[in-house]
Amino acid sequence: MRMRAKTLWLALALSLVGGGAVSGVAMATESDAEADTMGSLVEDYSYPGAATIKTERGIELISGDGNITLLADCSSSTPKIKIETFLAGSEAMYCFAVRGDSGYLKLNVPNVYLIWSGDEPLNAKYTVDGVAGSVDLDANRLKEVGASSPDASVLLELRAG
Repeated sequence: MRMRAKTLWLALALSLVGGGAVSGVAMATESDAEADTMGSLVEDYSYPGAATIKTERGIELISGDGNITLLADCSSSTPKIKIETFLAGSEAMYCFAVRGDSGYLKLNVPNVYLIWSGDEPLNAKYTVDGVAGSVDLDANRLKEVGASSPDASVLLELRAG
């Protein structure tokens, strides 16, 4: 709605400068019709391919800023965040790369017991037995999370930088 109002005001201003108020109104109407047919450019920050990742790899990547991304495996030399799990029937370790100086990822990784921060300081939010917790790690640090109760621990969020 704001865009239409701005378009109308711009068209009106241009028509007054050009001396033709009627053509300005027609121009605004054409812009409104064009705006109605254009798709939305609103970003919802959902993780691309999340459904496939959940099916194939057993974890849920919900949303983020695009700067923390899941790696195909943990064998690359890319500095990475590592998450170790006791996830039955799936991978034991998931690795994430951080692009830039910071990043955010909302996720759901069950049965977590260990987090490695990689080259960036990291904040991780999780629950263990339904109790929320948070841990700050300096760069290249390791932290046990839910090791005493890995069946009931869930990693919920990563913030790097």
